Amino acid sequence: YEPGATIDVTVNLSFVGLDSITTLGFEETLPAGWQFVEMVQGEGAPPVTPAPGETGPLAFAWISPPELP
Repeated sequence: YEPGATIDVTVNLSFVGLDSITTLGFEETLPAGWQFVEMVQGEGAPPVTPAPGETGPLAFAWISPPELP
C-alpha cells in the first residue's frame, strides 16, 4: 500500500449446502481514512454497490445472486 494510491480488494464467496441462495449481501469495513472509489466489474458483480467516496461500512447486495462455486 502506498499512501494516496489506490488498492484493489478482492472478496471471494463460496457456499456449501443443498438449498439455493435467493438473496445475498455483505458489508465491508474500511480502515480509517480510506474511501470506496469504484467497483471493478467482474463476472457476477452485485447490482447494489456503494457510491464513490463512501467510507463505510460498504454494502454490497445481489437480489438474484449468481451461482456460487
